[in-house]
Amino acid sequence: MIVHPVTLGEEVESAEILPLSDFHIGDPGFNERALKDYLAYILGGENRFILLNGDILNNATKASVSDIYAETMQPRRQIEHAADLLAPVADRILGIVSGNHERRTDKESGISPVEILAEKLNVPYFGIEALLKIRLGKNIHWRQTYYTLYATHGWGGGRLRGGKVNNLERLKNIVLCDVYVMAHTHGQVSFPSVIYVPETKNDAVTERVMWFINSGSFLDRGEGYAAAKGYEPQVLGCPIIELSGKGRKITVIQGRV
Repeated sequence: MIVHPVTLGEEVESAEILPLSDFHIGDPGFNERALKDYLAYILGGENRFILLNGDILNNATKASVSDIYAETMQPRRQIEHAADLLAPVADRILGIVSGNHERRTDKESGISPVEILAEKLNVPYFGIEALLKIRLGKNIHWRQTYYTLYATHGWGGGRLRGGKVNNLERLKNIVLCDVYVMAHTHGQVSFPSVIYVPETKNDAVTERVMWFINSGSFLDRGEGYAAAKGYEPQVLGCPIIELSGKGRKITVIQGRV
């Protein structure tokens, strides 16, 4: 696993990370207006950043569950449209994680459509998972505060919130981080958990807070796959993760811009 450093300025007292995912560009249910509202929010303030966490493209193929005949545009055009939408915020994008819809093409041809998108936007492409070490601000010891964030698109199709939460919380079995981010299930979830970490230099323990975030989507329920499976509608968008640069403090706002 590779650590990807993200260094913000010492003058940055706080930063917001928005884990945007599941646009499904090309699906008739893609809500472009809702996405543009989030992009306008990001551009409307300083130190607001994006982590793209998969299924940016619907990318229907002949072998996939998605209906190729219902697509509003071909996969190549989906990449181009995504690049057009995201170009104004390209300097705010920390990187892109692939989703299961994009990996359809990886599997069939060895070509990643979101890697092509990342090249168009000149942003990092992380592949299946990303481990970020984010530094910002200056604490009371005149050092930058740092946070670790692990992101992957996710898996599983559980209908109940408990199943989604269980998948999300299992991420702590992979790596110890401050923030864990998943997507895929289209339902917004955010909750903290605490673990005690023994100190190496004395006999004390430190209380470490971990945040678990599941982003929503920008896909209306429509009359296709979600309706056929009986899935309930979801609130569009994603939670907003605020990191303090003055000291280790994480605040999560349930998002609906």
